[in-house]
Amino acid sequence: MTRHLDQPVHSIVVGTETIEYLVTRSDRSTTRLIVNPDGAVEVRTSLDRPDKSIASFVQCKARWILRQQVYFESFRPRVPERRFVSGETVRYLGRQYRLRIECMDREDVKLLGGHLRVFAPRDAGQDLPRRLVEGWYKNRAKDIISKRLAICLAKASPHGVTEPPLLIHWMTRRWGSCTPAGRVLINPLLMIAPLDCVDYVVMHEMCHLKHPSHSHAFYRLLDTTMPDWPQRRIRLASLGQHLTM
Repeated sequence: MTRHLDQPVHSIVVGTETIEYLVTRSDRSTTRLIVNPDGAVEVRTSLDRPDKSIASFVQCKARWILRQQVYFESFRPRVPERRFVSGETVRYLGRQYRLRIECMDREDVKLLGGHLRVFAPRDAGQDLPRRLVEGWYKNRAKDIISKRLAICLAKASPHGVTEPPLLIHWMTRRWGSCTPAGRVLINPLLMIAPLDCVDYVVMHEMCHLKHPSHSHAFYRLLDTTMPDWPQRRIRLASLGQHLTM
């Protein structure tokens, strides 16, 4: 969200948290609260609504705001610089494995025992192991996400959710998203998370097919189709920077 210089930053205190928000006034009769993907909060309201009334409105919505900010934060993978050399730790479906680069004439990646073994020609260059590993994760994501989507669809279809087009697509800040055209995008990096977290992301995006915004109706549907979603989201968020490929 772009902030204009004439927009003062307001704030309220909720327990140990401080919520900052911008107020945008226009010729409108309603008040709308927006939490942007970067966590910024904006209140769009009428020209004559008093600041004190707006602050009370934000205070009433404080729990929802904090929940949205946690949601957006949990969907921002933090991936440190990797060298893709033997001995590095990689993750797959919540478990840790050691990366092992082996010189062979063929190019291949296999998960064997406690190792992710990457086979590459000796003179192939340093970038090849990275491309091979990323390609392996993307292929695994295509297979696994398709199966998890079918499982989630069985729970969501009685509520009017239909099977969406699925795209496995690398993203820098999100685990998944749902486009306005109704296509579900999943980051192949999600393959490093446990399956219950994978299912949470898939179900979350599928619920957006029915309710595009994070409305009360959206959360009612998510509560119905996956009652333990808060625990799954907390687990995904708690992994934080440790969720590395």
